[in-house]
Amino acid sequence: ALDVLGDLHRHAVELNAIVCSAAISACARASSWGAALGLLISTEGQGLPMSTSAFNAAVSACNKGGEWAQAIELLRYMEHSRVSQDTITFNSAMSACEKAGQWTKAVELFSSMDAQRLEFDTITCAAVVSACTKGGAWALAVEVLGDMASRGIEMSPMSCTVAISACAGVGDWSQAVRLLDAMVDKKADIGKPAFGKAISVCAASGQWVMAIGLLNSMARSCLETDTIAYSAALSACQKAENWTWALGLLTEMRRGGVGMDTISCNAIMAACEKCRVWEMAVGVLGIMVDEAVRLDEITYGILISACEKGGEWRKALQLFNAMARQGNKVDEITYGVVINACRQSGDWPTAVRLLGTMIGDSVNLNTITCSIVVGICEKAREWMWALEVLRAMEHQDVALDAIVCNVAISACEKGGAWKTAVDLLDVIAGRGIELDTGSLRVDPLASLIFAYRVKHILELPSCA
Repeated sequence: ALDVLGDLHRHAVELNAIVCSAAISACARASSWGAALGLLISTEGQGLPMSTSAFNAAVSACNKGGEWAQAIELLRYMEHSRVSQDTITFNSAMSACEKAGQWTKAVELFSSMDAQRLEFDTITCAAVVSACTKGGAWALAVEVLGDMASRGIEMSPMSCTVAISACAGVGDWSQAVRLLDAMVDKKADIGKPAFGKAISVCAASGQWVMAIGLLNSMARSCLETDTIAYSAALSACQKAENWTWALGLLTEMRRGGVGMDTISCNAIMAACEKCRVWEMAVGVLGIMVDEAVRLDEITYGILISACEKGGEWRKALQLFNAMARQGNKVDEITYGVVINACRQSGDWPTAVRLLGTMIGDSVNLNTITCSIVVGICEKAREWMWALEVLRAMEHQDVALDAIVCNVAISACEKGGAWKTAVDLLDVIAGRGIELDTGSLRVDPLASLIFAYRVKHILELPSCA
């Protein structure tokens, strides 16, 4: 186009606005925004009338070239030159802003368009909603959607998918479902992403029945249900603690040949864990192994918790050991669950060893976990190990409280370490930790000693 214009100019052929507009449009199709602007300036310099179509072509070139700022400048120049702006002008400029992540600029253009009473169309809706969604302005995107609906503007399938994403951003599951239903009623070409987003927002909102309903609607629309869609529905079942439906969806996945992944299987096991059906959680583990699905630290954490809640402490320890062998990172929560399983079995050596491993692996200790270990040692009459745990708490800057101190003193009493118990009581009182001597689990003679020591300590000026 530029070569042709050059030939015309060399042969002294008179140019007109139509020819120049056509040349600018050709530059726009080639994404040559610089050439388009050059032609626009040249047109004005030759005294030719500036048309809306010529400016639209130049703005379109800027849009395709990613020059959002230039597109906005052209709109301002149109106003200055009193060239009429239309829907196409604003759509191109908003699309440029949307692509560049300039959502506030897109909204400003949308407002200017509304102020000029220009008609909105599907492209307008897609541009501004997508811009708001990319910018995280979910609420504004949903507000624009409502405005578009009131004007009777139909959205394309792609625009609807973006709109559903906006609904997901504000947790408006009902609006997302309405948008999807409208597309289904119009027999629009709905893609899997639209269903996936709608199912996800229902899952996040705890609407598990709706999530499963959308999954079935997806199949009725002749769309292949995939792992992502099933994972979203399984997440809804997990949050609703509905393990029976979760297992039902798992059966559907296997029957339909839908690939399972770690996320979907973890969601099923989490539903089983919350409902204390550890056998089902372990059954899902077997399926994961058969299907070669990767086990991660979340998988093991859920399984260990399920077995611990079900009183299956041996199984919990087996899973923990398997987790460690495979090199999965163990956090303080999982350690706490396994140590609590040791309390069920009275396995104090394992509990103490696990606490030592936590320290060695730089896993944060907490007062509750340490209290459990001290309690296990107390029941086993292992008072020296109970005191070792207290020393470890001191070294790791873990706060001592009345409960753990009470149990440690009881451990000393049961082990016959009377003097140590009294000395420990002295240290505890010196730290300002108040003990309820009425709750101490000691024999009558020790109680007399403790009562005397407490009375004596409270009379000391340093403790006043």
